Amino acid sequence: MVSPELLLWFPEAFEPDSRSLIRALGLELVEVAESDARRFALNLVSDERTVTMTDRAPRVAALLRARGLTVVELPTAQLAKGGGGVRCTALTLHPAP
Repeated sequence: MVSPELLLWFPEAFEPDSRSLIRALGLELVEVAESDARRFALNLVSDERTVTMTDRAPRVAALLRARGLTVVELPTAQLAKGGGGVRCTALTLHPAP
């Protein structure tokens, strides 16, 4: 997810019923190529204006920039060796109620 209206996804990662549910959400769905998904392109962090993501998926970065978002690409080759991506290094904090 990048913004409340935009969802990047790799549909083949989901069962058919789950794909149908996701499509029914009414979001702008942007399909990411399998090669980018395998490079952890969807393992990102966003505040709806800035996206922090791997530097290993330039097509996805270009797609996000074309939508007016600021994209910060980080080297993640070593992190990927352990099976992780940018999102795995982030802690999301929400304001107290």
